[in-house]
Amino acid sequence: INGDPNNPSNPDAPQDEDDHDPHQVQVFDLALRKTVDDRGPYMIGETATFRVKVYNQGNVPAQNVILNDYMRSGFAFNAAANPGWTLTTAPTSSVDGLLNYTITSVLLPGDSIILPLLLEIALDENPAVKDWWNYAEIRSSQDTLGNNRNDDADSQGNTNSPRENEVEP
Repeated sequence: INGDPNNPSNPDAPQDEDDHDPHQVQVFDLALRKTVDDRGPYMIGETATFRVKVYNQGNVPAQNVILNDYMRSGFAFNAAANPGWTLTTAPTSSVDGLLNYTITSVLLPGDSIILPLLLEIALDENPAVKDWWNYAEIRSSQDTLGNNRNDDADSQGNTNSPRENEVEP
């Protein structure tokens, strides 16, 4: 009888030793997709609106998700037009700029959030640059207990690896 705590087939019985107690394996899996509203062509001084969408593909709620956006030297950042985004390092002709955004709300399993990022098209300091690519990644994140979760199921945050940069827009 399932209601009997002495029944060895009752999965809710605390003293049950039948190894059939239900357990959900935690899967922490965040994903990011970045798109641009209008693919241009753009003129110098026009604004490109990017949309950074972060998905929780796992079964563990996530919070304090920090994003990196690698802004190339052909873009200009206006803090007033981008609430929540912070310019950490300004771009130069040889180094990407670094923008950060922290998602402080809880991102439940199956949920997603879209963050707009408006960047002005600027004259690149390096005249050989003919494209204005822009990359983003998840830098770090936590579960709702405040534990840092660097154990994403299929990626590693804050790497900006060559493999990630092989993705062509």
